[in-house]
Amino acid sequence: MVIFTAFAVLVGLLQIIPTNAGVRIDTVRGFLVLFMIYFVLLVCEVKFRRNQALIYYCVGNFSHLFGVFAADMLVSLIFPIFALVIAILYLFWFFVVMYRSLAKNMPPKVDQSGTANPVDQLPPV
Repeated sequence: MVIFTAFAVLVGLLQIIPTNAGVRIDTVRGFLVLFMIYFVLLVCEVKFRRNQALIYYCVGNFSHLFGVFAADMLVSLIFPIFALVIAILYLFWFFVVMYRSLAKNMPPKVDQSGTANPVDQLPPV
């Protein structure tokens, strides 16, 4: 039902945009593929919510990545340069967030004596 609704909204939006029919149908297909990937990852994120492990954060960030790129495809029909700027800014944000979530969930380093170095330990979650 969600996919049908998204497709109906997309077709409604594309009716008012004067573009080439070939470009329009390719954009619809690309949007639907990215939206399907986003939806599957969103369902997986809900499944992993109980775990709160590293996989939960990674799946959540990747689902948002595909969701933004799906929306960015629609924006590219109206204003392609703005869509490119949004994609670049979102990729920068994505890498920062992934770095922070990976750094937060990494185990502390253990030195040669077998004890954890308190300087290298991360604060508890």
